[in-house]
Amino acid sequence: MNSGVTRLNPMLVSDFATLLDTSTANAIAFARSMVLDDLPNSYIYRVFPNQSCDEHLGPDELVYPDDSLVDVHDYIEMGRDDCIHFLYRDGRVPEWIDISVGAVDHEFTYIYLRCCGRFTANDERLYYNQFDRGPFGVKSPAIPPNIELGDREIKFWIGDAVDPPERG
Repeated sequence: MNSGVTRLNPMLVSDFATLLDTSTANAIAFARSMVLDDLPNSYIYRVFPNQSCDEHLGPDELVYPDDSLVDVHDYIEMGRDDCIHFLYRDGRVPEWIDISVGAVDHEFTYIYLRCCGRFTANDERLYYNQFDRGPFGVKSPAIPPNIELGDREIKFWIGDAVDPPERG
C-alpha cells in the first residue's frame, strides 16, 4: 500500500484484512508493554459500531443505522472473519476504527474496535491512511485513574481500569 495515495477503486477485502491483522498485532504488542496481564495469543473482537456523530454526511459516505446498539457501551462479539464481513461492505469501511486491548481472561485477549458510523471507499477520508493503517488507530488499553500519565515504568492490570461493558 502506498502512503497517502487515494485509491480510485474500492479497498480490496484482502487489503482490509491485512490492515486488521497488522493493527491487531500492534495493539496486542502495545498492550503487552503496558499491562501486567498475560495476554493469550487467541483473541476475539468486540465491535462497538456507530461511535461517531454522523449528521452531516458527504456524498461519498454511507451509514448503517441498524448497526447501532442500545447503549454506546454495548458491543457485538465476533471472530476475525465475521469482523471483516461486518466492517467491510462493498469496498467501504468505517472512516476510523480505534483498536485496543480492552479485556482479557485465561483463554482470550479481547480486542476492542470502536468504529465510526460513516463508511467510505475514499482513502482520503480514512483517518490513519497517511500512516499506512487505513482506518485503524492503535490505542492503549484503558489506563487506571491512579496511573500518572506519561509514567512508562508503571504497569497495570487491565481490570483495574474500567468495568467491562455489557454485551449487546
